[in-house]
Amino acid sequence: KGSAAPELVVGMSDMKLKAGEIVLFENKPKEGEAPKVLEKGAAARPDFYGWHHPGEPGLGLLDVAVWAKTDANGRAYLTGSITPPELRQVQMADARPDPEPEMME
Repeated sequence: KGSAAPELVVGMSDMKLKAGEIVLFENKPKEGEAPKVLEKGAAARPDFYGWHHPGEPGLGLLDVAVWAKTDANGRAYLTGSITPPELRQVQMADARPDPEPEMME
């Protein structure tokens, strides 16, 4: 009898993911927001967002951004990217607007 590896479960608030699981949510635009389009007609905003539990202890959840696309033959497929937690913190800091300079009197 060998000892079974402990089941890794990571979560945020009330959502828990087991190792290898991915959860995706539809990324709907806010009311009145026009979709932004990049060159070649690609959507700037992902169609889905979510998280992936890679199963590596101490790594935590990875952010997932997914775009739904169609190939040249009309077949649907998904493409996307993942962002590790430490890079997410840097991106959030970079996205914050610079504070307004204080006026000297």
